[in-house]
Amino acid sequence: MVRRNGVLILLGLVLITALAYFQPQPLLVVYEDALFALAPSAERAYRYGDRHFSALTPEEYNIARAEYFFHKAEAIDATFPGVQHQLARIDFLHANFPEGIKRINREIETYGEKNPNAYYIRALILGYQGKYLEAAADYETYFTIAPANWAVINDYSWVLLKAELPEAALAAVEWGLREWPGNPWLLHNQVIALYELERYEEALQVAEAATTAVEIVSREGWLIAYPGNDPLLADEGIATFKKAVYDNKEKVRSTLEAKNSDE
Repeated sequence: MVRRNGVLILLGLVLITALAYFQPQPLLVVYEDALFALAPSAERAYRYGDRHFSALTPEEYNIARAEYFFHKAEAIDATFPGVQHQLARIDFLHANFPEGIKRINREIETYGEKNPNAYYIRALILGYQGKYLEAAADYETYFTIAPANWAVINDYSWVLLKAELPEAALAAVEWGLREWPGNPWLLHNQVIALYELERYEEALQVAEAATTAVEIVSREGWLIAYPGNDPLLADEGIATFKKAVYDNKEKVRSTLEAKNSDE
């Protein structure tokens, strides 16, 4: 009997190991649900939600699961640090901009400058709502309370371009490129700004640099740039970005050739 039980225990351990290897998500779901049922708290719910909302851990990424736990955290404590912020990010990814604005406003009303990234998220949402100048103001607030990074500068330049302020957008990307030379996202927006300013020769030079830079964008680099996005879409995102960079170069080239032929 002892030996039989020992065999059964060994078989059970082998089965658990196999399941853990081949089906990590289902086992993790059971584990989280069981522990949360035993000891529910806003902190635990937030931690579980955060676990499923990072593209840098693709084996655990599950936006539905993240949203589920952030809502659990909200139900326990709606003012728990970051919970409105994270739900606003999810609303943004779902293009539910009105609800996202409501949530990020709550986060800012509660924590203000203690959470600089809340201003960044609100700027993103405002930009996609077409409220470009309001978005620009939030980016500028962010820059006064947090260290700048290339991604925020790039998004800031985008709203300036959409607001038809190419000179300001160019100044923004040039600022970014001084710190992150060769960054393909910044170079891409620099091409657009120069094109809008009809500085076609310069735009073509930068476009050439952008096409070189975009070729070394890795999957890991993409996931770092878009940490909340589904990691399964990384390859598609890189391909789309590369196409946009190459298409812009051809547009600049054809415009410049047409201009030169008219002179």
